[in-house]
Formats: sequence, structure tokens, C-alpha cells
Amino acid sequence: MSKISKVAAVNNDAMLAIPSELSELANELGGLVQVRSELLKPARIKLLQQMSQANGGLGKSGEFVCETSGMNYGDKITLIPLMLKESASLMYSQNNPPRAVVNGSVDPDSLTDGMPICHTKDLITNKDGINCKSCPWGENWNDWKDGKPPKCKLSIDLFCIPEGSNQVVLMQFMKTSYNAGKDLVNKITQSGSAPFTFKYTLKSKDQTQDKYRFKVVDASSITKQQLTQEELNQYYAVIADFLNKRKAKQIEYDVVQHDEVESTINAAEDIPI
Repeated sequence: MSKISKVAAVNNDAMLAIPSELSELANELGGLVQVRSELLKPARIKLLQQMSQANGGLGKSGEFVCETSGMNYGDKITLIPLMLKESASLMYSQNNPPRAVVNGSVDPDSLTDGMPICHTKDLITNKDGINCKSCPWGENWNDWKDGKPPKCKLSIDLFCIPEGSNQVVLMQFMKTSYNAGKDLVNKITQSGSAPFTFKYTLKSKDQTQDKYRFKVVDASSITKQQLTQEELNQYYAVIADFLNKRKAKQIEYDVVQHDEVESTINAAEDIPI
């Protein structure tokens, strides 16, 4: 048996030197991870509320957690951004149904309160390929009829790496945290560099509306700091893997269907949008 002596090229200290024979065999096999695409979706970071149903003892109100990995980041989290997208989703509400139900063009008999009925991942076409401007529910995310906001709600979707991790996660800013998402977008775009050259620290804070108290991401306290060369090298492999998957259109994720605050206190109309 010939001795393995050739070593695949290594671009930085953070990457493992893989023998070239192993790399060639892996490439010839067409990939060694052959599972359904939904299993490869990034884990989601969420901000816990007092009555979060999926809490499971992982943390307390106001803490950032990842239920998939079991990580609790406390009341602040530092993230390295990779990519930002916008999406939108529509939930059915018996008390506030979509316009298509109100005007009789859609029969609500098959709909249940709180069920997701439509979403878009690009704000152009919905899940069925229909142009959002011709929304079959009459709730185009950008259509303010009679001065009333559409029921299809926007979300800012951030693909990122938690500081100290080698895992890509997804954090989604919707309704009660949407303003913080917009502020983060502005800070990222104003950096004048690739998103992953800076890290951003987010904190939670209390917010009240009428008789309700809940947690949101504090838009006013977001800070950013440029990565050192050592830090960039540390995350190089994760960043490169994500960008290659993005190039190959292999990034799968779920559109957020509800705002955590609304789902836990069931007071949609009392929560600021």
C-alpha cells in the first residue's frame, strides 16, 4: 500500500490539512452528506419571552437561545453576519381575516385560526409562484389599502455565525423586533465592506404596550467592531462553506410564521407592528 504523502493545499491555519487522496475520493463520490435538504437548514436564534412555549428550561425571558444546539447566549449575543434577506408571511386570523375572505373570494371553511396560509422568500413571488402584486389573499406585503397595513408581515432574515461558534444560524427580525433589524441592516451596509468583516452585539430590553410587557432586541444599543485578522482566519472555513453553498443555491430555510410575542400572549392587536 502506497504511503499517503501528498497533502491538500491549506489556505489558513484554521483549516485542517486533508490528504489529497481523501479529497479526490470524496469528490469522486459526489459528496458524503446525502440527506434531505430540510435537514441542512440553519438552526434559528430566538429571543425568549416569559411564556415561550418551546422554552424547555433552556433559558429565561430576555435571553437569546438556539433550541437546536441547546445554546444559551444570555441577554446579549455577538454575531458575524453572512447574508441578509427579506421575507414575508401571512397568518390566518378569525378576528382579522385577509381581504380575500372578507370580500368572499376565498372560502374560510378550511382555514383555522393562527395557521400559516402564505409566504414569500424574495418579496416577488409567493410559495406557489404567484406574483405578490397579484396576491390571491388581497394582502400584498406592500399594499396599504385605505391606509391600513397589509396582514402579510415583513421579516429581516440574518444568516450569521455566533461569536466563538463554527455554526451558521438564522436570526429573524419580525414585527416587535423589526426596527432593530432595520438598524442592523443600516449598520452593515454602511460599513463599506463585506458583512463578515465586522461583528455586531445585540442586547434585549423590556418593552411595554398597554398592559403587556415583553422582550425585544434593543435597536439603540447595537454595537459593531471590526474583526481582527486572527478572528477572520478563525471563521474562514465556515464563511467559505456558506458562500459556496449560496453560490450553488443550496441555502434552505423556513420563513418565520409568527412573532414570538404574539404567539405567547395572544394579543396581536395590542402589539406594535
